[in-house]
Amino acid sequence: MRRGLLGAVLAGLIAAAVSILGVLDQPTWKLVVASSLCGVLGFVVAAATDATAPDERVPWLIATSCTLAVLLIFTYWQLRRPASQAPIALYTVDGTEVQELLPSGEPGGSQLRLGTTPLYGGSTYEFECQTVVTDSADRVWLRLVGSRYWYPLALLHPPEGVRIRDLPPC
Repeated sequence: MRRGLLGAVLAGLIAAAVSILGVLDQPTWKLVVASSLCGVLGFVVAAATDATAPDERVPWLIATSCTLAVLLIFTYWQLRRPASQAPIALYTVDGTEVQELLPSGEPGGSQLRLGTTPLYGGSTYEFECQTVVTDSADRVWLRLVGSRYWYPLALLHPPEGVRIRDLPPC
């Protein structure tokens, strides 16, 4: 009983970590893979701790080690690998701190007023990529780091002393 409880607690802690990753705006496929690996890990840990004879434990401990290794490699490869980080450019919103710039849900789209947080004039923000919209008055749009919101480049400028950096296309 106690050994099965250990496996369940470990699986619960790992599932909680995956839940936290879900809040970090990760793509759905990453969450599905990580959740599946956590489920497999919880199963093999529970089976390894419930095995009574040492010769019964060895295959389960090997399966546990392999599953944990795959989970750690996947986590590093997808979430923490520095090479996977997109280049970031700093831009300051035109205007003063009392002026707000509302985001658009898509490049060239209308501003979203409900459920979004505006950018404030005079403040500097990080942007990760850009796109060009040919049928819009504001041709170049930038996506805010870690979000799905877009802002027109025409209302942004680089901070003083920072050179303009080309962002990759989205």
